[in-house]
Amino acid sequence: AIEKVDDIFRRFSTTEYLLHRKTNLVGLAQSACELALERWGRPRSDITHLFWGTMTGAIDSPTIDVELVKRLGLSRNVERTSIEGMGCLTGFRLLSLASQVSRGNP
Repeated sequence: AIEKVDDIFRRFSTTEYLLHRKTNLVGLAQSACELALERWGRPRSDITHLFWGTMTGAIDSPTIDVELVKRLGLSRNVERTSIEGMGCLTGFRLLSLASQVSRGNP
């Protein structure tokens, strides 16, 4: 939570950015995944691939896709694709890849 309005547009240090990204971005992604899984209605064991991406990039280990697999309780054998730092094209690229995989693995 932002305590001071002045903090909204303050430039983060690298350390602050990586911590903010790790704590907030993973949680946001997990929430979105949980909702999608609930709406999908099938068992998580049916999942064969995880496509993850964000417009921004950062060096983080383990990567967010690894963390999502753990948090979502997916198989460690799930094939992961992570694309970061492509700007607005990230989503288009991931959708294209997911479409290719789904057509090949119905």
